[in-house]
Amino acid sequence: MTLNDIMAIAEEGYAPKEQLFSGYWDFPNEKAFRGEDGNVIVEPEDGRQDGLARFLVLELSETYDEDSTSEEQLAEAIRVIEQAQNQCASSVTALWLHTEEGKEHAAMMEREA
Repeated sequence: MTLNDIMAIAEEGYAPKEQLFSGYWDFPNEKAFRGEDGNVIVEPEDGRQDGLARFLVLELSETYDEDSTSEEQLAEAIRVIEQAQNQCASSVTALWLHTEEGKEHAAMMEREA
C-alpha cells in the first residue's frame, strides 16, 4: 500500500467532496507540499486552509513506513489518528470543565465522592 493510498482513504472519510487533502498532499507526485525550508507544508494555492487536514497529512506522512505490510501501515495510521482523537477529546473535556455547566458538574462529583 502506498502513502497515496493511505491519504486517499483518510480523505475519503474526512471530506471527500471538498478534496481538502489535495491542498496539502500532491497526489500526482505522491508527496506533501512543502515550503522552501522543506519542513513546513505550505498553505494551499486555492486559499482553502484547513488545519486539521494539514495535521492529518503531516501525521500520516511522518509515520508511513514503506517497508511495512498494508495491514501494518493501516494499523499505524489508525493509531496516530486515534491518539490525536484522544488528545482532542481531552482538550474538549478540559475546556468544558471551565464552563459553568462543567464547574457545576465537577462540584457535584466532589460532593458525591
